[in-house]
Amino acid sequence: MLRLTRNNEFSGKTALVQHIELWIHEDWAADKKCAENFFFLNEEEDTYTASTADIGYFFLLLNHRELQTSSFKHQLEALFSSEQAIHLECPAPLTFSFENNNENRAFATKLHQGLSLGGIEGTGTQVVYGHPAANQSLAIGGIRLEGNRATSLFAFFKLYPYWDKALTWKQQDKLRQALSVCRATTDARKRETLLDELLLWLYQDHILAIIKSEDLTLTLPSRIRGVEINSIGWCDFAQLWIKAKI
Repeated sequence: MLRLTRNNEFSGKTALVQHIELWIHEDWAADKKCAENFFFLNEEEDTYTASTADIGYFFLLLNHRELQTSSFKHQLEALFSSEQAIHLECPAPLTFSFENNNENRAFATKLHQGLSLGGIEGTGTQVVYGHPAANQSLAIGGIRLEGNRATSLFAFFKLYPYWDKALTWKQQDKLRQALSVCRATTDARKRETLLDELLLWLYQDHILAIIKSEDLTLTLPSRIRGVEINSIGWCDFAQLWIKAKI
């Protein structure tokens, strides 16, 4: 537990509460979603929730062109969205990388199950965020929006290291030109539109699919007001206020 205590001698803005306690429960690490968070006030019972779905995305990227078919892409989408395992039909063997967080490990487990039911040999490699393994049939990973959706999507498109495996020369050239236009665009809304068009193009060509949006929910005492969660998962404590008890 980490306790942040108000400094009553501070000459700037004074915190509204005396202290804030941050509890970290190691026993939850294996199965609890880290994006579930709670605020507490003494003797507070009624609660409400505030949430956002703009933290980031989980994606599936098909690196080998023989896998880039509508049929196989839809098989994978059905597998990841289903409660039960679905057998897959695809060229064998199949290799894939997945990032070291609970969501990606769950996707990897489902993929192993689907391949096994289809009689296909599958080998998964766990990697850290942003470092997909080389020479993989497909990659499962995340795009963190980190405060600016357009900048984060642009960084993903620019920095993913294996577009040469996933795209033809013509497709690579189209991607480079689209990113060049995006970089030269000063209008933020237009920049997001261009990047969304890139996502749609890659989806329609059966190369990339967004398989889940990452969200975050705060459970709050009813007297805490002014909560707005940004795409980093933070809220501005200077904007919070506590409604007086009646």
